[in-house]
Amino acid sequence: MKKKKTGGRVAGVPNKTTQEMREFMQSFLSRKFEELDEVFNQLEPKDKINAIVKMLPYLVPKQTQIDLTTTHKQEVKMDLSKLSDLELHNLLELNEKIYPIETSIN
Repeated sequence: MKKKKTGGRVAGVPNKTTQEMREFMQSFLSRKFEELDEVFNQLEPKDKINAIVKMLPYLVPKQTQIDLTTTHKQEVKMDLSKLSDLELHNLLELNEKIYPIETSIN
């Protein structure tokens, strides 16, 4: 049985402490930007890369993988008689890339 929420923040209202910390960090980093740049320039190359990698999640949204496979198949009828030889050749090549033919030599 799920208990009913009583008290606390209303859904959608930002956490006050989190907001204050975010504002403090922005202010701090703005004041110390030149010092941070100097410190960064003194780092070893591997430490610079490590610092950049650690900052990336805060700068670039994390990408998620999307699965576009489907089990639904639909029959498609096409009149290939109007295609040129080159177009037919390209279509066959594309089909082989999508559905490679496995061959085995015994």
